[in-house]
This record gives sequence, structure tokens and C-alpha cells, in this order.
Amino acid sequence: MVTTPALAGIVIAEAGMAAAFAANAVTYIAFQISLANLRELPPQPAIGRQNALRATIDAYSYASRHPGIGPMLLLFVVTTVGTRGFIELFPGFADSVFARGAQGLSMLTSTVGLGAIFGAGWMVLRPAISGLAGVVLACTLLPYDSRFELGRTLAAASGPVPLNHPHCAKFCVFGGGACSRG
Repeated sequence: MVTTPALAGIVIAEAGMAAAFAANAVTYIAFQISLANLRELPPQPAIGRQNALRATIDAYSYASRHPGIGPMLLLFVVTTVGTRGFIELFPGFADSVFARGAQGLSMLTSTVGLGAIFGAGWMVLRPAISGLAGVVLACTLLPYDSRFELGRTLAAASGPVPLNHPHCAKFCVFGGGACSRG
């Protein structure tokens, strides 16, 4: 669920860890009730028996050759392997760097959920899926552009953040390239 990290952060900051675990348990109860009320699905027509390993290889082969899916799959693998660790570093940053403890951790965790919500909202506003692979690739690599260098220390990076990169104007979440207007 996209909203879970954002909501968990707010619950942890306002009510504590015990309340976050209780809220999580309540969601599982609701899920179990939903599962119990599902009606039996009609049987799907059976296609010939297929080797699971062969089917998996065929699926990855098709996806990697597809002009839209292939680059997205590669980007997904690279970002999953290369950036996943930042979430696991949140507790250390919240406590040692920001000296905020559980409240700081909840705020950092909320940023992941809020980013997902804004990203999903932007995707919904797109008129079509054509060109999506290029947009996602550009938006993933854009922060590595030297024009986004804010400073080598936290103090140096505490100034205003310009949102006037030429590519940001094309993909601006706020619409119409408003980010580039000064």
C-alpha cells in the first residue's frame, strides 16, 4: 500500500510505536474479513501443462526485449539493488545525525510514502503511457546532474533549493512547467 509509510510515520510521531503496531494489526483483521467474504472464482481455462522454469525464462526474455518494459526492468533492478539500503539507514540517521529518535525515524519513513503518493499522482495526470520509459529514466538519473549539487555538508545544503533544472520544467509535478518560472 502506497500510503502505509506516510501514515505509519504520523502515527509513530503522534502516538508511538505501540499505536502503530495496533493500527497495523487492525488492517490485517480487515484484510482477513475481506478474504473470508470472497466468493469462489470461476475456474480459468487450462492451457497445456508448461514447465515453470521455461515459462519464467520466456517471460523474462520477452520483457527484456520489449522496448518499454526492458529499460524499465533494468532500471528497476539497478535502483532496487543500488538504493534499497537507504531505508535501512533511516534509524541511524534519525538518531545519530538528526538526534530525533523515533519521531525522526517516523518523519523519514513518511517521506518515502509521500514521495510514492506524489509520484502516483503525477502518473495519473499523464495523458498517455507512451514515452514513459524515457521519463522514468530521466527522472531517476536527474538528481545526479551537477546542477542539483546543494553542498558537501548539511550546513552548506541548507540554503534554498532551486527547481529550475530544464528537465524539471518538462516533468514538473505542479504542471505547466511552473517550477522553472522564477
